[in-house]
Amino acid sequence: MMPRKGASLLNFLVFKQALIKEGLTPNGKPLHYCLMTNDHYRALTYVLEQAKMKMPITELLIKTIAEKVNKNTDGTQEGDGQSFDISKGDYRRCPAFALAEDGQGRIVRRYYTNEMKVPALMREFISQINADMKKVKPTIFDVYKLAFDAHFVLRDIHPFGDGNSRMARLLMNYIQHYFSFPVTPVRATERKGYIHAFYESKDANTTAAMSNFLFNEAADYMKEAVKAAEQVKQSPKKGNENVIGN
Repeated sequence: MMPRKGASLLNFLVFKQALIKEGLTPNGKPLHYCLMTNDHYRALTYVLEQAKMKMPITELLIKTIAEKVNKNTDGTQEGDGQSFDISKGDYRRCPAFALAEDGQGRIVRRYYTNEMKVPALMREFISQINADMKKVKPTIFDVYKLAFDAHFVLRDIHPFGDGNSRMARLLMNYIQHYFSFPVTPVRATERKGYIHAFYESKDANTTAAMSNFLFNEAADYMKEAVKAAEQVKQSPKKGNENVIGN
């Protein structure tokens, strides 16, 4: 999976081992970044466990994942006359925007869904994704297309005060693992392309650009995994000294 915007699964596991098992801050990374990585690892572990047990996607499940994603990096914010706690998985109650390029290449504020619409949109989204999971063909293409589309919709709704991109990728991984397919990481080197694909889809009101980007990421990751497996087969066996996270 990825610390924030991606990274190979191997790099993430190495980073996780240094932070979680040894209590180190790798490469002088800021503490906030390390806490976020720790939270993400625990959220990913939870997601894979729930998917393996074939648990249905519910509002409680979504909020629990969000709580784990933001546990040690966020807290209470004010919005709409009421406070909400990001670290407890509360939906946001304030406007949300990101600085990103528009169609002319200018950096502008790109606003997300009005906060008053979030609860209803999430209920509709959760109902639809459960219905789609019941009828999807259990092929890698159809399951990945469903997972990638769900990723886009959740990120577009942007229901939480922080961690929405991580949440969207975790939901994508949940659906993939639910159907016993490999999860798709997003590489850190592809962060710009990842963001561009999202806004291209958003502006076109279609998931095509985002899905195409993620299909390419999935294909590249699988190629790297096969290549790594071949290298392991060809290398002399030295016990399990290279196993991470025993």
